[in-house]
Amino acid sequence: MRVQAKGKPAQTEYKAIEYFRHFTTVEFVPRTGRTHQIRVHSAHIGFPPAVDPLYGSREMLQLSEIKQRRFNLKKWENEQPLLSRVPLHALSLTVVHPTTNETTTFSAPLPKDLRAVVQQLAKWDSTQQRIVPT
Repeated sequence: MRVQAKGKPAQTEYKAIEYFRHFTTVEFVPRTGRTHQIRVHSAHIGFPPAVDPLYGSREMLQLSEIKQRRFNLKKWENEQPLLSRVPLHALSLTVVHPTTNETTTFSAPLPKDLRAVVQQLAKWDSTQQRIVPT
C-alpha cells in the first residue's frame, strides 16, 4: 500500500499527544477504512510507527536504543526487545448497530507493552521539559 495520485481516497486525522526526544505518541482518527491506512499515512509524512518492518525501518525497539550509552548488558546476556510489534492500539471504536441503529462505543486501555514503552521514553528519552499538547 502507498499514497499515490490515482489511488483510492483515504483520510486520517492525527494529533501529537506527547513529544519525546526521538519519538512522539500520536492519536489517529481514520475517516476511511483502507488497508494499513494509519501506517501508510504516517510513513508518507516521514514518521512511520516506531516498529514497522513493512513501512518503517525497525522490526523491534530495544531499550538500548532509548537509553543509548546508559544501557548496560552483561557479556553473557542477550537483550530482549522492548517492543516487537507495530505499536498501534484502538483506544476506542464506535459502531452503529445494523438493525437497531444504536450507537455503541467500545474502549480499551493502553496495553501493558505499550505502557512500558511510554514509561521508558518518559524516563530515558524525555526532552528538557516534557511537552504534552492540550
